[in-house]
Amino acid sequence: MIHRKNFQSYITRKEVLIASVSLLLLIVLPVVVILTSKQQNLKTNAAGAATIEAESGTTAGSVTVVSDAAASGGNYVRFGTAPSGPDFPRIGAMLIGSPQNYDQVSYQQQIAKFDMAVVGMYPGWNKSGKSITQAVSEIKARNPNILLANYTIMTEVSNDPANTATVPWQNKLNSEKGPNGIGNWWAYDSAGNHADWSGGQFGTWDTNLTLLTTPDANGDRWPQWKAKNDYQTLYQGRGFDFWFSDNNFWKPRIDNDWNRDGTNDSQNSISVRNWWRDGQRAYYDAAKTVAPSMMMMVNTDNDLDGSVYPSGADQFTQFKNVLGGAYLEHTMGKSWSVETWGGWSMLMSWYRKVKVNLIAPKTILFDAFMPSTTDYQSFRYAFASCLMDDGYFSASTDYSQVTWYDEYDLAGTASTKWLGKALDGPQTSPWQNGVYRRNFEHGTVLVNPKGNGAKTVTLEAGYSRFQGTQAPTINNGQPVTTLTLNDRDGIFLKR
Repeated sequence: MIHRKNFQSYITRKEVLIASVSLLLLIVLPVVVILTSKQQNLKTNAAGAATIEAESGTTAGSVTVVSDAAASGGNYVRFGTAPSGPDFPRIGAMLIGSPQNYDQVSYQQQIAKFDMAVVGMYPGWNKSGKSITQAVSEIKARNPNILLANYTIMTEVSNDPANTATVPWQNKLNSEKGPNGIGNWWAYDSAGNHADWSGGQFGTWDTNLTLLTTPDANGDRWPQWKAKNDYQTLYQGRGFDFWFSDNNFWKPRIDNDWNRDGTNDSQNSISVRNWWRDGQRAYYDAAKTVAPSMMMMVNTDNDLDGSVYPSGADQFTQFKNVLGGAYLEHTMGKSWSVETWGGWSMLMSWYRKVKVNLIAPKTILFDAFMPSTTDYQSFRYAFASCLMDDGYFSASTDYSQVTWYDEYDLAGTASTKWLGKALDGPQTSPWQNGVYRRNFEHGTVLVNPKGNGAKTVTLEAGYSRFQGTQAPTINNGQPVTTLTLNDRDGIFLKR
């Protein structure tokens, strides 16, 4: 028989041995799993961090089996919901500037290359015997899938009596009564001078868009009347797909005497800001009444509720969950551009928050100003930034010139949908060394934000640069697994 003391000692030694082995397994097994996972990731081109390969079986919930010849078994699993809408890239243009030759075949062909465009026809526009309707029809015949809108603005009107297209608007503003019957529907300062927030830059005067003015015989004030007139003279039966309205400002740009009591009303007053925003909302509501199925896109200087951008704004409700689209004008490239003075993070926060505050289809036209059309690094940086979310991209110069870049269609060797569907959702955190990355069916896009410095990153095998003509040292057609991105740069790789 075993002596009790020895038996207890044996148990103690056994417990220590078991505990030691268990502890060793707890340490070793996770390391083995991690190393195995990393080794598998190095061997596949199929997936990002949110995917696993799948050869057979069923899926449930927000899980999709995607075909990919580069994956073992030819498939991989994507978790979450893929972005809706057209494939990527999505490219657009703001083409409202003179000479507005939408009648010309060569210009129509250039416009038709885009997925979306805003044009600048005016009431009575007719060139080469072509009406608005005919020009729109001819552009759409060249690209039936293009989305077209026409520019409108109601916050200001030309003050030139020789501008025949705007004379009916001038006449309406002159003929109606202002607040308490004082003056008319133009905006004035306390001295009775016409207001002009741009200081004469555009040859316009501001309108009194507030709901403080005296209604006309039909019960309309300027915003409602202008929306109905825009519909009748520019949109009704013309073939446009959505409505574009400029100057969605979160507050007036200058102090005016909006209520005509002889004192200027401060733009920093919450009450005055609400007068302004209520007037804008009245225009959107009236447009919705006459064109209920048409998306309203606005050129906005805010995030549509004041919670994120601009910083220091009061929060408001007039624009939230009202509009289907937003134009983010000159996000980069100007001294006043958000990215210039606020940085990349602020720009992207604005971009994302606007999308949250839109209603379906949540369409954003992300615009960057190009001081030089051959500054290909700035272009790549802007275009790649846009592709970190689901917007359409616009590279602007003078609002009439069409600029075309290799990255749009792989220097003419592919369609403008060469990236295909997004495999990842919008990117909100860096992928590697402060660099952001988003994967698509047929490629990947990387962007190195302003202030991050030059960074070297490593990719899994299977990616290559495309063969470009505009920046051949960057787009040289060579395979790539390691690359260095300059500060404020982006890269587009195919697979």
